[in-house]
Amino acid sequence: MSKSPCEKYIYSRQELEGDLKHRLGVLLLACSQASVQLAFLDNEDPPTQG
Repeated sequence: MSKSPCEKYIYSRQELEGDLKHRLGVLLLACSQASVQLAFLDNEDPPTQG
């Protein structure tokens, strides 16, 4: 069974959106991990002001 051009377009667009969501998820995961590490480092440092 061959797909019509319209079906091919819809399918490729769904694949593209899935790929973008995957990349966005990876990016958000990396950002959240980095912010957690930064917060951890901030808590490790003794307060200098005061």
